[in-house]
This record gives sequence, C-alpha cells and structure tokens, in this order.
Amino acid sequence: KSVGNELWVIALEKAYAKAYGSYIDIVGGDPVHALRDLSGAPYDRIEDFSNIEEAWAKLKNAISENYVVTCFTKQGETVEAQSGEGIVSGHAYSILEAKEVFDSRGKPRLIVQIRNPWGKFEWNGDFEDNSPSWTPELKKQLDIKHTDDGIFWMPFEDFMKFYEGIGVLKVKPGYLSNS
Repeated sequence: KSVGNELWVIALEKAYAKAYGSYIDIVGGDPVHALRDLSGAPYDRIEDFSNIEEAWAKLKNAISENYVVTCFTKQGETVEAQSGEGIVSGHAYSILEAKEVFDSRGKPRLIVQIRNPWGKFEWNGDFEDNSPSWTPELKKQLDIKHTDDGIFWMPFEDFMKFYEGIGVLKVKPGYLSNS
C-alpha cells in the first residue's frame, strides 16, 4: 500500500503485470509466488489444515523467524467479492501475528491477526474488534481498537474455513537468493 502520493507500488504492479502479459494473469491466487518472483527468496506453504497442531506450529515458527507471512482466501463466483462476514474472496492478506489466548469464558483459543492490504473491510465474526470474546485485559494487551483499518483478529478455526493457504517467504538479512 502506498503512503501519501507514492507511485512505486502502482509502477511495480504494472511492471509485474507486463512481465506476465496482463493484469488478468496476476489477479488472485497465492501472493507468495509474486513475492518469490520479486525477491528471489525461498518460500514454503501451509495448505494442509487437517492437523491443526502441526499447521499452527508451522505458522508460529514462521512468525518467530520474522518471515513474511501471507494468506489467501478461497475463490468465489466473483473475483474479490466481499462477503457478509467481512472476508474478500480470492484475495491476498498478510498475517501479522498468531497468539494463544483465553477468551472471556476462560476457553483457550488460537487467534491470528490478519491485515487486508486495502486498509479497510474486516472480519466481523468472533474476535472482531467489539466481540464479547475479548476480555478487557486481552483487549488492552493486544491494543484492540474499533476502527476499520483492515487489521483484525480471527479464530484459527474460522481462518481454516475461509482461507485456502498460508505462504511463508523466507527472507532473512544476509540471505543470498536467486530469482
């Protein structure tokens, strides 16, 4: 996302589309492929959610390594259609954080913090900004604000329903990568 009047993001997207032939060839899908093309860094994917503990451990490890972590939603009938739950179909997101918390009923929960690159339109289910699942202490600890800034928390079990996969771009200072 550009800051202010910056044009580099738009120019980069146009150049990437040109390299692939057209914008239609780069719409939707797993953003880790584009990031690999642009950085040359190796990547990994988390697509199998049948073993929740294993998928969660891989995600937590990627975040602890400070890798770039992305995710993408399942395709709908219309590209980038906005659902009633606040999720955009066929859309790329960033994963910022993953936490193990206790909700307001004292139940242990796995939650992920996700960022919509549009900077708006957020999940409105369990653990949305004003959800009764938050304890006052947890809301303060995680700095939860009721704003439509595109950043939201979501239970991992709901994440697995709406998102198709997670991409982990293994960028580290000092890595030598090819492209």
